Amino acid sequence: RLITLDVTNTCVKVTRTVAYHYVRKAAVYGITLSEQEVEKQFHSHYKRLWTEYPNFGVYNEEMTCRKWWDEVVKRTLISSGFNGSTEHISKELYDEFSGYSNWDIYDDVTLFLQTIKNAGCIVGVISNFDDRLDSILTSLGLRSYFDFIISSYNERCHKPQPQIFEKALRKAGIVYHNCWHIGDHYTNDYQAATNVGINSVLLLRDQNKEPPKPGVVNVRTLPEAVDIIL
Repeated sequence: RLITLDVTNTCVKVTRTVAYHYVRKAAVYGITLSEQEVEKQFHSHYKRLWTEYPNFGVYNEEMTCRKWWDEVVKRTLISSGFNGSTEHISKELYDEFSGYSNWDIYDDVTLFLQTIKNAGCIVGVISNFDDRLDSILTSLGLRSYFDFIISSYNERCHKPQPQIFEKALRKAGIVYHNCWHIGDHYTNDYQAATNVGINSVLLLRDQNKEPPKPGVVNVRTLPEAVDIIL
């Protein structure tokens, strides 16, 4: 049996908020910004740049994922009131987010991974992430739990495209009905996996969030999924 998981907001989350780290860096250069405004601008520019250059720019020969993030940082900070060059801030943020320092592991993740590994499952990652995913999971001590890592940037396809799920099935040598995928995004995780014929569980960590549609298999924590997938 193959179990695949999303990463961001499923296994790990940004420490505090993205805006917290942007504001902290701006303060080093003597600029005070509103964390609330930076958070709003970040999400806006992230979505806009994803539309302009999907999948961290991997489909555009002139764009790299570092350049892609440089542009997100630049647009976010400037539209939040930052004056001046964002080059040094962008580099420092990129380097920090490449390791463990700006990431937290959810409390239920390690035990869940141990449980499904002990049950003999093949365990993989399917994530819309840039080329730092493997090194981040290694620095967090999670890499050894996974038999393979599929990041959208490295595979040159992204969720909800079916190809990224099909690559996971080929890597594991598993047919779709013997696979379960768990993630927090209805379209990119639950619906996309289901459309390929893969069993899926929607993880709703936010207690105030309700399933988007009736009949959606959902859990609030990863341990709740064990009886469903095993």
